[in-house]
Amino acid sequence: MVSSASTTGAKKSFGEPEQEYFKRIASMKLQSEQIIGFGISNKETFEQATKYAKGAIIGSAYVNFLSEQPWEETDNFIRRFR
Repeated sequence: MVSSASTTGAKKSFGEPEQEYFKRIASMKLQSEQIIGFGISNKETFEQATKYAKGAIIGSAYVNFLSEQPWEETDNFIRRFR
């Protein structure tokens, strides 16, 4: 599920409109589980997204991480979100 009508990239947090959107989709009890993408860049946005969905996509944040660190450091990257 796309978090908002915007371009990809980091957000510090999701506002009330996005969280209401997440709640509305979760309340539909859809057959397929949802994961949220766009703007997941830190522990706060990850926790906000996974409160309403099964998971979150951290694509841009991971690509940025890989531009600075070797892929072998992926475990350290993932720990930032736990």
